[in-house]
Amino acid sequence: MAELAVITGGANGIGKSFAINLAARGARLVLIDIKRKKLEALADELSAQYGIEVEAVVADLSKVKDQVRVADRLSALKNVDLLINSAGYGAPVEFHGLDADAHIDMLNVHVASMIRCCRAVLPQMRECKKGAIINISGQAAYLYSAGNAMYGSTKCFVEAFTRNLEAEYAPVGIKLQLLVPAYIRTSFHDTEFYKLAAVSKIPSFYWMNVDTVTTTSLRQLGTGKLICVPGLWHKITYHILRRRLVPRFILKRSI
Repeated sequence: MAELAVITGGANGIGKSFAINLAARGARLVLIDIKRKKLEALADELSAQYGIEVEAVVADLSKVKDQVRVADRLSALKNVDLLINSAGYGAPVEFHGLDADAHIDMLNVHVASMIRCCRAVLPQMRECKKGAIINISGQAAYLYSAGNAMYGSTKCFVEAFTRNLEAEYAPVGIKLQLLVPAYIRTSFHDTEFYKLAAVSKIPSFYWMNVDTVTTTSLRQLGTGKLICVPGLWHKITYHILRRRLVPRFILKRSI
């Protein structure tokens, strides 16, 4: 079990669920999120309930200066056992519907901040020959569909990056996991972007409880399996998409 865990996007959704799960196991936490009130409230709640140390770091990971500040803090900790890169968001609109800066913001949150956080903790993990990193991708990485240009592309990078890190660092004792969820019941879809998206058409049985996802992820971590796809239906979809068993004309029609 991790003694000290760092979680980006730790005040909401899957990051919050990881935080609660790990706090219940007695881990000390460093939670990073842009939403100050939610972040500080969660930190106080977990500290009081479980008697653990929780550090709240308010940061906008779409901004390079905040990424650098977070990375400097992680480098200074020296004893991070687990890093979970869960900060992220979706924007299911046509590519030209957002300006270039908005796309770069997503790239920064999903890719650049992950790189900086991994680079901050890996030297100490390598020296200690232990530690673990969970990077969160998504089945959108395999869709290649309309409205998915940036989100899907960044998640493709997350997968390739994690696979390469595993090749480099697993031999020295560092555990890597690529978590690949699909539809989870969180606030992820409660944004203006998703009001016009077709998420309402997703059948109820396909939605997973977020705590089930994070519990599955932590249980599998360190078993030697790089890819974690929680849930039977999500596993089926993952293998269908990976093997390109869905006709391209169907995928192209979705946003």
